Amino acid sequence: MEPCGYFGKRPHERDFVYDGLAAGMTDAWAGLMSDWLHNVRTVLPQSWQQLYFEAPAWRFAISPGLLGPTGWCGLLSASADAVGRCFPLAVLIPLEGAVDHLVFRAAVEITLDTIEIQTMAFIEGHLSREDFVSAITAQSHTLTRLAKGASSRPAMELGPGDKALRISFARTDGEAIIPDDPLSCPAAQTPAPEIPLSYWWQDGGSTRPPELCLWRGLPKGLETGGFFSGEWDRFGWQGSQIDPNLILRP
Repeated sequence: MEPCGYFGKRPHERDFVYDGLAAGMTDAWAGLMSDWLHNVRTVLPQSWQQLYFEAPAWRFAISPGLLGPTGWCGLLSASADAVGRCFPLAVLIPLEGAVDHLVFRAAVEITLDTIEIQTMAFIEGHLSREDFVSAITAQSHTLTRLAKGASSRPAMELGPGDKALRISFARTDGEAIIPDDPLSCPAAQTPAPEIPLSYWWQDGGSTRPPELCLWRGLPKGLETGGFFSGEWDRFGWQGSQIDPNLILRP
């Protein structure tokens, strides 16, 4: 299986920092994040940078077949290098098998909370490269064990004509997570049903509610501008519908 590791930028370095990940993986990830940044810059040239740094860390679960034969779980957080060039820092952990059951699962969230704290410490210069790799490796063992567990809830799916779906959430009692304000991204052509899904979610912040994105394949194109800005309607998203009885329980 692929090794775990990190890739991106931080203010203490003048270029990309990375460790553990194969070159093919870092190249693919660099292309993906560069596309996200290009799209938000193009549409929001005056405000994108402030929105980028205000954006919550995005967590993800990527199905096998999209970034090589394994699945991936991890998170990405806004960052920049020593001369101010923006690029998020990401932690990527390979996993075998299906990944949809990891989304908003309580034990997974606890593990990702820990990784997020360690990622912020690394970005801020409070954690060395060696200690960061050790911390990621330790958490990867937990995620690998959790990924082997089965889910009791139905797998989330996209409509047959949709490329992506974005949902915001309201947490009601600390347990139930109620979906709200669905937005969809119609596909230009009917997508092949065998394309695996990737899942992207964040826990909310001072200016944004918790959100979940389901994407057929990897997120690419203009519509990705909502990840760093929260202004999904500016990037071609449309109002949609979801099952009103859909409730996630971690």
